[in-house]
Parts: sequence; C-alpha cells; structure tokens
Amino acid sequence: MGKNQEKILIPAGTMINRGLHEDDDYLIANTDLIAIVLQHLPSAVQVIIPQIIEDFAKKFSVENLPIKHEIFYIHQPN
Repeated sequence: MGKNQEKILIPAGTMINRGLHEDDDYLIANTDLIAIVLQHLPSAVQVIIPQIIEDFAKKFSVENLPIKHEIFYIHQPN
C-alpha cells in the first residue's frame, strides 16, 4: 500500500458490508474506525479497516487468522 492512500472515518453505528451488495453479510462498527480507501465505486467505497484485523488477531492466535487484510464496502446513497 502506498503512503498517500486516502483515509476515511467510519462512525460508530455504520454498517460495514463484507460483500459488494447491501444485503451481503455485514458488521456494525462499535466505535469510530479509520478505513483506507481502495477505490470509490458508484454506490460504495471499497476499504480495508486495519483495526478490525488487529482486534481479531488479539482474540485469536495468529495461526488461525485467515487473512491479513479483508476488503469491506461502505455503501453510500446515490
């Protein structure tokens, strides 16, 4: 990842989708999070949220961590 990637704030209570469609599996942000934008799509922003991975890694052994960076989607109204 480059040093100049755009970062956005995801406020607590925001729906964070694991898939491109709003009806896909999702998480709800319990606290404000900072996301790194991968790309802007017509109705969503594709992001990586390092804090989610860090929190997950604290709860489970690193060997069981399936991914280093999971891609999420923050849907935006048209």
